[in-house]
Amino acid sequence: MSFYEGLSFFICLFLFLIPAVILGIMEKKMGHYTLAVSLVFIVLVFGHSPGQFLYLLLFYGWSYLVVRGYAAVRAKNGRNEKQYYLFLAAMLLPPYIM
Repeated sequence: MSFYEGLSFFICLFLFLIPAVILGIMEKKMGHYTLAVSLVFIVLVFGHSPGQFLYLLLFYGWSYLVVRGYAAVRAKNGRNEKQYYLFLAAMLLPPYIM
């Protein structure tokens, strides 16, 4: 399955949307449901290409490290515009490398 390609993507999206609408009408929390649906779509989209899935995991890990690093630096030093832009550049670096 590819993103936005063919009818199968939109049928799956619609089928997963129905329970979300019902949960929303019933005013129930959807945290676990949205996580599960997101994981299903990630597997459906990237399951055929292990390389792309690996890149996604690496990007997620890199983003996590950059955000945690910035949080630690900001807690220690407070707000600093130069540090902010440095971490922002580090966050945007992987798409330019690949």
